[in-house]
Amino acid sequence: MAYAIPGLTITAKSSGDMSAGQYHLVNLSTANSADGCILGPSTAGGYVVGVWLGNSTAAEHGEIQVSGVAKVQISTSANAITYGQFLCGSTLTIGRAITSTSTGTSQYTIGRALATLASGSSAVIPVLLLHGIKADVTG
Repeated sequence: MAYAIPGLTITAKSSGDMSAGQYHLVNLSTANSADGCILGPSTAGGYVVGVWLGNSTAAEHGEIQVSGVAKVQISTSANAITYGQFLCGSTLTIGRAITSTSTGTSQYTIGRALATLASGSSAVIPVLLLHGIKADVTG
């Protein structure tokens, strides 16, 4: 079961229908609103600002968790997730997290997994947010 320990949140306007975007990773963006956000990252292992907490069906303001322990939607992946493993943003399923396993490649991580997940599974798991850390990781 996923749990959360809220930390700092900020507010931004969603880019539209985010009813399927709860617990997804987001970036700040002025594409649709001066104070907006979109699902992210736009590149694999790219920077994300935090986790969208709302589930609105229209472009409206909502909270983005940027610190603490957040519930995060994990993308279906061939790689299993182990406790404490670094996670980063996926572009295969935009807004979802995946394991950060590119050896020798710098990636922005969203944080560390606080649960395990079998390969080929997708779920919402707790993640210790340490976003913005750019690290060479080996998984």
